[in-house]
Amino acid sequence: MNKIFYVGMCFWYLALGTEYGIIVPTLNAYITSIGAPEAYMGYCVGLYYLASLAVSIVFGRFVDRTQSLKWTYAIAISCGLLGYYIFTFYRTIGWIIFARIISGVNNGAYGAIIGRVALDAGENGGVLIGFCLLQREAGLILGSMVSGFWISSWDDFIFFGHQVDELNRYGFFIFIVWIVAGITGLVALRNEPSFDQKAEIMEEKIDEKNDEKKDEKIEFIQVGSLPFLAEPIIICLMSSFSIYFYQSMLEGTVGTIFRDYLGLNQGQIIIIFTVVGFTALLSYVISVVFSYKFHLKYALAFSQSLNLGTSSLFALMFFFGNFRDWFVGPGLAIGGFFVIFSIPPTIIASATIISDFSTSENKSTYQGMRCFVENMSAIFGPLWGANMIRLRSWVYAPIFVFQISTLYMTFSSWKRLDARKFKHNAKLNGKPEKLQLL
Repeated sequence: MNKIFYVGMCFWYLALGTEYGIIVPTLNAYITSIGAPEAYMGYCVGLYYLASLAVSIVFGRFVDRTQSLKWTYAIAISCGLLGYYIFTFYRTIGWIIFARIISGVNNGAYGAIIGRVALDAGENGGVLIGFCLLQREAGLILGSMVSGFWISSWDDFIFFGHQVDELNRYGFFIFIVWIVAGITGLVALRNEPSFDQKAEIMEEKIDEKNDEKKDEKIEFIQVGSLPFLAEPIIICLMSSFSIYFYQSMLEGTVGTIFRDYLGLNQGQIIIIFTVVGFTALLSYVISVVFSYKFHLKYALAFSQSLNLGTSSLFALMFFFGNFRDWFVGPGLAIGGFFVIFSIPPTIIASATIISDFSTSENKSTYQGMRCFVENMSAIFGPLWGANMIRLRSWVYAPIFVFQISTLYMTFSSWKRLDARKFKHNAKLNGKPEKLQLL
């Protein structure tokens, strides 16, 4: 692993999390300050994810075809800079929506970047991928703290003829963050890992000499050409969609439940979401440590089982009660804690297993597909939650179905989720291919 490249990509994820932690809590106030209806908040969030969804696979495929992240990173950072320049200094609803679309393109590089990190991760794939993804959660918490304790205390000032005041200073700060990310990226990409086909062939020859030592671990031998989407990749994509649908649906409904039915004020809701952020960070750390010693399929199954339990709890709670019953508040708190705790194991396990079952020529493509389904669930989750919240007994029905499906798929393919049990046949694949060992 090239440390300079890895640190640079970790900073991009930190910047992405910081953007979310600062912009999302202040976006509604920024939109309404120019006289736009609150409904435009939904348009800004939805179009951001639509733009990300539209480019995620394209970015991943382009990186794999060129075997370079440089152009994709440059396009992404440029969109981040342009988006937040417009967002900060052109305060009309049309320009703000356009800015969110442009910024979403930057978020679409998420999969392509983690694919290049996975290419250079080696035997520590779970740890290094997990720690890289952890930076996004750390950035979310950092962004919330910086926003509340520092940016909110800024005085008004002029930046190259543009006014920076109490409303647009949050966007201005993120504009500066992406400038820094662009500079660190330029340095990091000079040390980007590359796929050396000759080195790959030599590694396969060495592996052939050590086959006798490895045979005791091998349970599956390739006898035909590989499909575009292998069984473990489909399971991981389904798991990613399911958990992000769950998370985004909760984010779209619990605020309304806390405010309108349980009578909590905005300050209390912010405290709850801060606790949620620290819970997720703790879970990321535990998941990274877990990956040192154990295969991440155990983490995947654990998180799926946990989500099945919480969705069952919520379904029963709202089937037999209503939002104002005494047990709803504690039930949401306990169930919500376990939902948030289960997200990082699913994300890290899915990203790592997808990496293990992809070759050097398609890692970023598959990670881009994972980014695609995550963004798709981030759009559909809040739409389902917002429209079904009045029919409380059915709001968690799709989560229950998704978790049953993913658990069945995981346990029916249990042995086939471990890449160490597979032996590839390079002749059948046409090009030298080698599964990355955990």
